[in-house]
Amino acid sequence: MKPKAQTLSQKFGFMDPDLATPQHDAIMMWLDETIVEMNAKKIYGNHPDYKWKWDDIDKAHDAGLPQPLHLLQEGKITVDPSVSISAIKSKVWEAPILDRTFTIGFADMRVAYCTCLLNVTSILEQVRKIESDTEGAFPIHITKSMPVSWDQLYRYFEVKPSIPSLGEVIRQIRMYQTYTAGAEWWVVSPDTRFKEQLESQGIKFLAVPSSI
Repeated sequence: MKPKAQTLSQKFGFMDPDLATPQHDAIMMWLDETIVEMNAKKIYGNHPDYKWKWDDIDKAHDAGLPQPLHLLQEGKITVDPSVSISAIKSKVWEAPILDRTFTIGFADMRVAYCTCLLNVTSILEQVRKIESDTEGAFPIHITKSMPVSWDQLYRYFEVKPSIPSLGEVIRQIRMYQTYTAGAEWWVVSPDTRFKEQLESQGIKFLAVPSSI
């Protein structure tokens, strides 16, 4: 007997039969361990761009400040090791995607993390101070005493042990994106055939090692 649809995504045919398979569980456990590495340099390099933003983009633009990532990469801003950046707040397996009280579906994993918002006013004050003492305006060293705020963001992961239909995967994620505005979506799979197509659609892809 065909299982009864319990969520909106299931009513559209996304029953996810892989959920109950050992390979799905193995990939989930691998992903859970890999999340910490994803916040380091394996995927994003030494200065993950999602970690660094200005707290007042308009003011930074008016002052001619480039994106913080560019300043970090050029060594114009350095960060004291004591400053904690992009802390993972939570990792939730089978996170429900809701429309008020109605369950749309479930994301295999939802990760909440914080991005670092650099205070434009504080940076400009330091720039002016350095300019008055020396010929250059940098480097600036970020310490715990500087005003740094945090913005919680979400990243969702959909685990696919195989991808029989590219269109179905994209349609499923598009449905979920309707209810998770601004969040980042990833497909996690050992099946890499559609990596380029998914990324061209703004869906990130994480390849699972063949050993998993």
